[in-house]
Amino acid sequence: ADPGGPGNPNSAVLVQYQSGPEDRSLRRQMAMEVLGAAIEQPFYGELRTRQQLGYIVFAGVRELEPGGARALNLVVQSGVADP
Repeated sequence: ADPGGPGNPNSAVLVQYQSGPEDRSLRRQMAMEVLGAAIEQPFYGELRTRQQLGYIVFAGVRELEPGGARALNLVVQSGVADP
């Protein structure tokens, strides 16, 4: 059976906010890191703990290229809600 077939109730969403090539300053990079740190726990607490929407709930910043642009990623994988 295809685990991703029509009867599979799972869905996932990834929302990614990227800093552009002009945003490589240390100030911009650190602002993105602070934003990610500030929303990580409330995002998880609301969607995973309180609403129990998904098995995978993640909010955080990832470096897209060494010393360069970053992305704030918001991820939810759920078997009980559609994106």
